[in-house]
Amino acid sequence: MTDQREFILLLLLFAIAWLLRKSIVMYPLILLVTLLHELGHALAVLIVGGRVKNIQVGLLAGGLTNGLIKEDTSRLSRICISSAGYLGSIFFGFTIFCLPYGRCHQYPLIIVGVLLLLITALWVRNVFGIVFSVALGVCLVLLGLQFSGTVEAFIAKFIGVSCVLQSFLTIDQDRLQVDLEKNKKITRTPIWAWKWLWRIVALAVLLLMFKIALSSAIL
Repeated sequence: MTDQREFILLLLLFAIAWLLRKSIVMYPLILLVTLLHELGHALAVLIVGGRVKNIQVGLLAGGLTNGLIKEDTSRLSRICISSAGYLGSIFFGFTIFCLPYGRCHQYPLIIVGVLLLLITALWVRNVFGIVFSVALGVCLVLLGLQFSGTVEAFIAKFIGVSCVLQSFLTIDQDRLQVDLEKNKKITRTPIWAWKWLWRIVALAVLLLMFKIALSSAIL
């Protein structure tokens, strides 16, 4: 019965996120997806031995990661960097969704809020990005302190579901064209092929979320 309730809850969360996807209510979460997108790029730059100068998040949900990589960085590493934005926002949304099911199930919002504040301190440098990231981080921490149990878990799951769904829906938006063009240039593979590859990964994550909801445990 618990598994069925979790599955129904996940369907409800997706339905709400879908219905509100173009609503002003989703604006903070759209900005969060942008931040997570840029965080994906930033972490990829660090992994391949580069240096992150700053991250910017704009009022219109545009984002930018300024980083430095070595001139001899391999093609594979460059592909990882350009792909890490879209795939990173999917992964981070999935991670937020999973927090209520794991060992940290008592503090999911506090964990996300503190991490947002840490990311802001490390890399976010434009004024709007700082104000947004700090405000959202503080709000999540306060919500985590105010609520507990089912309510906090519901909020965390909704944030995770919304991030994954919003990321999935941005595949055709102009802001992803830069990353897609880079992959096309590096691999001489058409943009549509990269779009479908990213879609397949996103769909696999969505299916995994339903599997977790059915099992009520992270496998």
